[in-house]
Amino acid sequence: SAMASPLPLPSRPAVHAAAQADPLYTPPDGKFVDSALSKIALLFCSKATTPAGVAVATEIANAVGKDDLVVVGMKMNPECSKAVKALEAAGHAHTYLEYGGYTSMYAERLAVKKWSGWQLYPQVFVKGQLIGGLELTKKLIASGELVKLLQAERS
Repeated sequence: SAMASPLPLPSRPAVHAAAQADPLYTPPDGKFVDSALSKIALLFCSKATTPAGVAVATEIANAVGKDDLVVVGMKMNPECSKAVKALEAAGHAHTYLEYGGYTSMYAERLAVKKWSGWQLYPQVFVKGQLIGGLELTKKLIASGELVKLLQAERS
């Protein structure tokens, strides 16, 4: 039988220059390599892009298309709660979407990573654009650029 074609993910989000320059970002034509920690979850599930993964990536793509500030996270990951706290401390309302923990929903989170090109969680999006994870989010808050991005029109 012919190989089933891979399920299509939503089209990629726009990506901020700082995120593009980060080693955690994989460009669309690059080979996506998952983070070592995430691979623990491979013991529990498959690496294929699943219908559930496509559904979750689509759900996030829709939120990113609609809401100005979206944080995608997972349970038990301290970086996710730190990103949320940093945004709250800076007074930024946001949409928080959470998908599983280290032993669950791996296939869904992998599909999201392949969609965005970002290897870790959290994944933070401003006005439809991936700005990266915790460190880049903190930098954009500190520099004042996050406010400018939130005030700008969507590109």
